[in-house]
Amino acid sequence: MEKSIKIPFSSFYESDAKGSYLVLELNMKDEIHDYQVEMMLNNDIHPLLSLDLRHKDANKYLYYNITSKIQLKQLIARKKLKKSELIQILIETVQGVLQGGNYLLHHDNFVIDEDYLFIHPESLQVSLLYVPSLSKVGSIVFALQQLVNRLIGSVELQQDTGDHFLLKILCDLNKETFNLKEFLSFLRDLKTKEIKGEYITNKRQELEDSIVNSTQYNDFFTEKQEFKGSNEDFKKEKIKEIINDKKAIIKKENNKREEINPSTGEVKYQYSSKTKLMILLSEIIIFIVVALLFLETTILINTVTGKIDAVSVMGLVLLVGVINLLILKKLLVKENLEPVSNNRSSLIMNKREIINIPKEMPLSVNHHQQRPSKRDEKVEESFDTEILEIDYTSPQLISLHGGLMEKILIAKKQFVIGKLKEQVDYVILNKTISRVHAEIQYKDGNYYIKDLNSRNGTYLNGVQINSNIDYILKDEDRIAFADKEYLFSMQQKNGVD
Repeated sequence: MEKSIKIPFSSFYESDAKGSYLVLELNMKDEIHDYQVEMMLNNDIHPLLSLDLRHKDANKYLYYNITSKIQLKQLIARKKLKKSELIQILIETVQGVLQGGNYLLHHDNFVIDEDYLFIHPESLQVSLLYVPSLSKVGSIVFALQQLVNRLIGSVELQQDTGDHFLLKILCDLNKETFNLKEFLSFLRDLKTKEIKGEYITNKRQELEDSIVNSTQYNDFFTEKQEFKGSNEDFKKEKIKEIINDKKAIIKKENNKREEINPSTGEVKYQYSSKTKLMILLSEIIIFIVVALLFLETTILINTVTGKIDAVSVMGLVLLVGVINLLILKKLLVKENLEPVSNNRSSLIMNKREIINIPKEMPLSVNHHQQRPSKRDEKVEESFDTEILEIDYTSPQLISLHGGLMEKILIAKKQFVIGKLKEQVDYVILNKTISRVHAEIQYKDGNYYIKDLNSRNGTYLNGVQINSNIDYILKDEDRIAFADKEYLFSMQQKNGVD
């Protein structure tokens, strides 16, 4: 599909010690809205990319700061978006366009394209590019339509959902009376429904897990083979059994309570032995303190008459009463009550604990296998190792710092390095490394390195490279990700097919 976005100026990427930039070069003949440039320079307009105007020779250059951000196309190349994430990206995009209108920025000069929409790799916060040219960059409505069409293949779609939310978005975009504010309201409503849907799905999954993890689990799938009927009938039958079992437990516990006090049918409670002991000790301490005041001090003696002062005694009694009241108030609380019973059950359940069982229950688990415990699952998760088909002729990055040798095998055509483990192929846990720092790519028989708008830069043989530009790599080249330096070593031949 041909893109509708056409930036009227030549563009390139540049990096320096302060960060990474997308640069638009303006020749002497190029005209821009000077007042819009002033608006962008003097106001922090969220979520626009921050702008800096620089003059070199006779030309002007617009520097857009893209440090620690990646292009949307780079994000979706490695990550499937959730429905809620896509909706949030669209919401922030439309909000940015509307916010720009408050500063006299034209809607059609926002560059809504996956090449120029910049995303924070962790929070997925959107940053927009605005071009203050006299000519339009493109149609905002058409640009949004194209963006949604390109993102269709990058969204996680659950097979059991029938809401067709992407189709709803496209239909709203194609309305003859399309309005950005109404579209934003539509997206917010869609997000609210999606959040509720995710909440219900999560609760249902928790319930299904609790049923599967119950003591009836082992018999559950064994009985499935012996049951004559459909899966749905079997599920309903098992759900009834589980509910009946819970009711039986409740009835049994209620009977135990009735045996304790037959006349009222209520459970008797008393304070725990620990609470009683603490009250006794506090009373003893108070008594000792009062006794010492009488015997060892003259605080209660009237200095004029030499006799006990009644006012002082009254004050002391009042003080002791207040202290005693505070102690009792602290100890005599519901949390310290326990039921009076000779045969106290460890399981106390009331009718409010019965919850609705969902219509679907998972039956895809192999019934020949016993489900492992939570502890076993954690151990297996910690020690399971995924076996990769590694070509040992692939190049390596060899560490040039520290006392230990570190080797990074470049085993993929697109190999991303950073500290955000969800989006990189190799994690370097260092504060100077960006979340998504750089990429080593194999194409046309050669390896290339590209900086991904990292904050502290990527260096090739001691020279900082510009972001988003491929630089060819040769054997024994020195690569530094911020202050972490490596040697690029080729082995025998290129090993990526």
